[in-house]
Amino acid sequence: MAFFQRSKRPAPVSENEMLLQLRKALSVPTPVPEQELTPCFSIEGDDAVVGFVSRFTKAGGKLFYCVDEQSVSNALWDIQKSTACKTLGCCNDNMVSFVSNLGIQGAQKATPDADYHVGLLLSEGLIAWNASVVLSDALGFGSQFLTFPLVTVVVAFTSQVVNDW
Repeated sequence: MAFFQRSKRPAPVSENEMLLQLRKALSVPTPVPEQELTPCFSIEGDDAVVGFVSRFTKAGGKLFYCVDEQSVSNALWDIQKSTACKTLGCCNDNMVSFVSNLGIQGAQKATPDADYHVGLLLSEGLIAWNASVVLSDALGFGSQFLTFPLVTVVVAFTSQVVNDW
């Protein structure tokens, strides 16, 4: 038969004592090693856009580069025709009016309970080094979709491409 002896627990420390110990520890500066901070990934200007596009398409993303409203209209028309969808769920009223003004039928503001085959969202940013698309509610255009539609169209601008987020 074996007997196990419990180790002694340290005496409980009061909250004040703990706060004093923390304050004392934080008052002593911690030396920071000197090193030059260089970005792991850095490309500038149009190279960042080219980097994003090449990584995005390599990962299987489809990209429509639109230079004017007519090319946006053509791209959305092609998407609507190829998916045979009748309604486009848009992230906000401005997007609905923009798409409607382009002559695309079936644009409506997305509601959480509806099931859309095609959804239109606005991007907050595009990250070049890993071809990520940043979607958030920071701009007030958050996704109104409970689940992303089968075809999710993200409207973004080349000015939104950054090397890293």
